[in-house]
Amino acid sequence: MKINPSENLHKKTPSFQSRNAEIRFADDILRRANQEFPRISTSRLIDTFYKKDISPAQKKYIISLNEAFKYTKRNIPNPVFKPDEYAKALLDFMKKYKAGNCGESATLGKIALAINGVESIKVGLYGYASKNISTNLDYAFNIVNLDKNADLSRYETFGKKAYVVNLWNCSVDYVHNAFKKFELEYAKDKRMPMIKTFGIKVRDFEISPETLKEIEHTFPNLKINKK
Repeated sequence: MKINPSENLHKKTPSFQSRNAEIRFADDILRRANQEFPRISTSRLIDTFYKKDISPAQKKYIISLNEAFKYTKRNIPNPVFKPDEYAKALLDFMKKYKAGNCGESATLGKIALAINGVESIKVGLYGYASKNISTNLDYAFNIVNLDKNADLSRYETFGKKAYVVNLWNCSVDYVHNAFKKFELEYAKDKRMPMIKTFGIKVRDFEISPETLKEIEHTFPNLKINKK
């Protein structure tokens, strides 16, 4: 993160420096998790399936991987009722098949952050034409430090300390910056003229300390030792 030192030279800076260090640490966690679980997107692979230059072998690979992904999605434990089993099964799948979309990336982010002592929530991105009319934009990520009084339909209320950890696009940023980028990304979407603001809906799950210890033991590289 770049800052202008002249703007902060005569100000008390401990809280800013602390938050800046927090962002850097979250970014380290994100990169470590993505290194430990390299993966490709099955949805993006399907988009390439009908390209003219794709070989029969590549088509066969895409089909088999997509079938494995769909099978796992159907049979994986429910994160609401069996979050521990869900977390372990999903990590095993991503490790074995090296595949996952934004939802799986957000689950990985939730786990990796928790192992490193950072509490977060897994959320889905929504666009709002009004407070009561929402559009699911099918995009998942993690939020840290969400204000307890936040209006989930208005990201402006999420709090100054809230930030987004997005393993899918490999970014960590404060909510205001992250959501401005979302606005730009969806600017050409035909649904955008109806959307007045962006918000989230919680898609969270809780993992027991025992399961976190087990996952850390299985994947020790997810743990980062602070300097």
